[in-house]
Amino acid sequence: MRYPLIVVLPAGTDLTDLDNVLADVMAPFDENREDIADLPDDQPLTWDRYAIGDRFSGFFPVRAGAERADLIHPRLADGADTHDAVCDGGRIRALDLERKRVNAARHLRTPSAKASAADHSWVALAQRARDTAIPTGAVLTHEGVWLSPGGVRFVTERSGPAYDAFVALANAYLDALDDDTILVLVDCHT
Repeated sequence: MRYPLIVVLPAGTDLTDLDNVLADVMAPFDENREDIADLPDDQPLTWDRYAIGDRFSGFFPVRAGAERADLIHPRLADGADTHDAVCDGGRIRALDLERKRVNAARHLRTPSAKASAADHSWVALAQRARDTAIPTGAVLTHEGVWLSPGGVRFVTERSGPAYDAFVALANAYLDALDDDTILVLVDCHT
């Protein structure tokens, strides 16, 4: 099974050494560890291989005017407006997280003639789309804490109290980060 993971790296992280930094941060959660028998029972082992972006490549929209040095794997489609640039991560100041949330709500079908935008169910659905646009399968904090719903490895079901608590916690954590903090979208396999 594959799932998206947002890895949070501290502000001082050197993006030119990203592969080594990520390997160090991800190591405690490796299912292939040689010391697996010595680990505490509550140590989550959450992946057997991973890649930056990969199947989830282009997850983050790039903020207008972002410095290329602040981005991870930036891309712009041929002939596309720079507003359409995407990447696999970077410093928060270079990522357009608000556009990611707005686009998630915008991709919902327009309310029918019988249901206006003021319809409470429509408003709630749009808010849920915004809330779930960024926290995906799991979040690995820069403190080394694995956030996921209900203590499972990653999101397996996008509903219920455990999922709602994960989304609220992950959004509060991500929104409180400094603009120099780095987010990396990782495609994990387990």
